[in-house]
Amino acid sequence: MKPKKKIKVGVIGENYDNDAVALCTLLHKRYSENTYFKALKIKGVTADNTESASAVGRRVIGEIAKEELKYVICMKDLDDTIDNVLKLAIKDTWFATYKKVVGKQAICYLAIAETEALLLSDIETINKKYGTKLIQHANPINIEDPKKELKTETGKKSKNPYEPNHCGDIMQAITFQKVFDNHKGERSFQAFIKALDGILK
Repeated sequence: MKPKKKIKVGVIGENYDNDAVALCTLLHKRYSENTYFKALKIKGVTADNTESASAVGRRVIGEIAKEELKYVICMKDLDDTIDNVLKLAIKDTWFATYKKVVGKQAICYLAIAETEALLLSDIETINKKYGTKLIQHANPINIEDPKKELKTETGKKSKNPYEPNHCGDIMQAITFQKVFDNHKGERSFQAFIKALDGILK
């Protein structure tokens, strides 16, 4: 009996290596049996205006045809906590425009506050890499500036403190279940994965 062909899913983000590739690495830990994730280099994801959303959507449509993709996940950072209603509305409007262009193949993930909050969801991996003794946050989704926190705290102990280009290596070592369990609540990574399960499983 032939093995079932894997679903091919594209992933785009504001930064190719630190967001798209890193998210692919994390998602492969859960879905590797039935799904292959491919990071795509798409310009314009960092902007927040609807014109950029439309342009990104058109580029994604081209990649869907070229790469024979079933879906494309678009990841953006909120760069704040979920309490910032104005920023949330701006990002949601961008996603709505993007989804209108791409259609049912579009899957959106808004990282609150940033990708670094996902890294801080597995504090054991951070401590092991940087020699820190940080305590696990009750919920990293509530950290206002996780990138700054990682840089500051690792800078106290490590000669090579955290920089965004470390993200890919950390994702290789991180435990998916810890990220899923700790980054929880409304608009969390956990909520995103539960919705993604319904699409991919």
